[in-house]
Amino acid sequence: MDNMEVLKLQFWSFDMVFAIIIFSITLTIVGFAWYNINNRLSLAYESGPIQMQSQTQILAQSLLSKGSPSDWYSIVNTTNTSTWKKVVIGLGSTSGSGISSNKVYALMAMSNYNYQATKGSLGVAYDYYILVYNNGMNITIGKNPSGALTIDSATESSSINGEPVTIKVLLWTNTTLGVS
Repeated sequence: MDNMEVLKLQFWSFDMVFAIIIFSITLTIVGFAWYNINNRLSLAYESGPIQMQSQTQILAQSLLSKGSPSDWYSIVNTTNTSTWKKVVIGLGSTSGSGISSNKVYALMAMSNYNYQATKGSLGVAYDYYILVYNNGMNITIGKNPSGALTIDSATESSSINGEPVTIKVLLWTNTTLGVS
């Protein structure tokens, strides 16, 4: 072997060692990034359904409350969202028995006027659909969940004007929970 062949072998060995080191470092960085992204997604997927269930239960219970102030429906302008920020929405009757039809219709008008703003007023991050019904009544408030990927529901019993009603609260999304 002459000197030129020895230099070529040495140069080739140094290049290979350097390339292997660079490849290993790159592979380690990509693996670390993949691990972190995978952990974040798995945490988000685990907490998404729990968060939705919690918001559903809280909304169902708060709808039975009187709200604040208890005559909030007479204070809000259903076509002026700035007046909605001053109240806490609850459908409970000021007399203490059942829910108020005035409040139900005020919430329906608010939802029909600006659905997105009512989500904030109700304290929910998901889309909602509220049904108030009995044998002779069927009131719907919000967006129908057709095409929803995930739905959570809560059902409460109450009355309007002495008539028993069922209040069904649906929170839903058409995106995968945990990924926005």
